[in-house]
Amino acid sequence: MRKKKRTEIIVERDQVLVIRNLGARDPEWCSECAEGARMVTVDEAAAITQVSARTIYRRVEGGRVHFRETADSRLVICLNSLLN
Repeated sequence: MRKKKRTEIIVERDQVLVIRNLGARDPEWCSECAEGARMVTVDEAAAITQVSARTIYRRVEGGRVHFRETADSRLVICLNSLLN
C-alpha cells in the first residue's frame, strides 16, 4: 500500500490603500459620529472600499454610512463610518 503525500499551501494577503489627497483636507464635523472626520466623495469612497458608486449610494440610502450634502448638492461620505 502506498502512502499519499499531501501538501497544504496557505496564502495570506494584505492590502494597503494610500489616498494622498486626503491630507490636504481638514477634518469636518460629522454629526452622526459627533466628532471631526475626513469626508470623501462618492467616487473616492467607492475606490477605498473597492465597490461601485451605486453600492455606496445603496449604503447611504440604507443608513449604513454617515453622509452630508455640500452647498453645491454634492454628497460626501464620512470616512470613519465607511471603514467601520
